[in-house]
This record gives sequence, C-alpha cells and structure tokens, in this order.
Amino acid sequence: MTAGVATPIIVLIGFIVGGIGTTILQKAIAGDRLWKAILKGLFAGIAVAVPWPLMGSLLGGWILLAAGMRKPSH
Repeated sequence: MTAGVATPIIVLIGFIVGGIGTTILQKAIAGDRLWKAILKGLFAGIAVAVPWPLMGSLLGGWILLAAGMRKPSH
C-alpha cells in the first residue's frame, strides 16, 4: 500500500534497533569488549535490515553457527 516507500524506513529502523540492542546486550551480559560488541552489533544490524527472506535466513544460519549452535535442541 505504500508503494515500497516504507521499506527503506523499516530497513533503517531494523538496522539501528538490531545493532544498538545487540551491542548493549553483548557489552552488558556477555561482557564483550566495546569494539567486539560494536562489531557484533553491526553484523546483527545488517542481518535484521536485509529485506530479503533468503539472505536473512542464510545470514541468520551463519550467525547461529558462529555462536556455537551446531544442531537444534529439543
């Protein structure tokens, strides 16, 4: 209904919220150094902002593998 006008806005909001949220959680809970938390926040922001389902799924799978999740839990 918005003729694609909302997509860039949603992408930007997703990038900002996903990136900042991840950075704060990585710093506060995981105890990462600031630069490492920012880097993870940047990757998370990109993963959230990607507007294509396939790319988001591939990137999300890579993030889960990088985080140590090798197989689904029951």
